Amino acid sequence: MPDSGLGFGPEDLDDQHWLVCIHDVSGCPAVLRVLAELPRDLAAEDHPDRVAIIWRYEPEQDGLPSERECERMDFVEDLISEVVETRLQACLAIVAMVNGLKEWTIYARDGAAVAAYLARLAHDNDLPISVRRDTDPDWDVYHRMLAATEDD
Repeated sequence: MPDSGLGFGPEDLDDQHWLVCIHDVSGCPAVLRVLAELPRDLAAEDHPDRVAIIWRYEPEQDGLPSERECERMDFVEDLISEVVETRLQACLAIVAMVNGLKEWTIYARDGAAVAAYLARLAHDNDLPISVRRDTDPDWDVYHRMLAATEDD
């Protein structure tokens, strides 16, 4: 299966089941990818912190990031999977992208540790990301985004 050209490829869909919605917003694709179900070994109530990673990019004419920017975004997502989810006991639950903005939403046991790791990652790799952290013990944002994919 070829790369979708939308900032994620088939390798992203192998390990977990994602629901994907693509809409047109002002002539540009808006992509929402939501984890279809939580991993069996994850207790949502033990992951009350929500960490959002925001990457603002200069969109190409089609609203998507450049190929180079996509590669850098894939690097970040790989590190989220390899380090944040595994070592910091967190769960990447939502990925959204629309005309100049890509955002990953992670639920974590310790949002401060995840945010600190991501801030170091951004600094060490000169990445144009900002990190926000808040609490969402009921995973309200996740459930709203999941409902949005089901309404599609």
